Amino acid sequence: MAALLDGDAQGAGAPLAAAAELAGELAGEVAGEVAGEVAGEVDLPVLAAVAHLRAAVLAGDDPAGAARLLGAATALRGTADLSGFDNLLRPAERARELLGAAAFEAAYGDGAALPRDAAVLTVRSVVGVDGSAVG
Repeated sequence: MAALLDGDAQGAGAPLAAAAELAGELAGEVAGEVAGEVAGEVDLPVLAAVAHLRAAVLAGDDPAGAARLLGAATALRGTADLSGFDNLLRPAERARELLGAAAFEAAYGDGAALPRDAAVLTVRSVVGVDGSAVG
């Protein structure tokens, strides 16, 4: 948060980077809470949103995992839609920048190719069915 307030000392992009980091942290908290709410039932659009939020948290440290999770969200929705949270969190954009286009597409494709039941298990294993993040 200090970087957000002290953007001049760290360059022009620092405030936006700090805001994205804070948004990612909040996304992780929301994803954990929502995962806890849907632990007993599978609401595919909600679980896809949870996957997208968790991908935002993972994008900086594990861009391949984030890309695969975004692909799993596509498998849950049945259609590609990276627009959900990308205006602020931009997990696909960040993961693609870190991985390169080809590696991003490969990891995303792996997740998108999952059968729906495997996509559910993938998202639950990353987020945790009790609402806590795993790993």
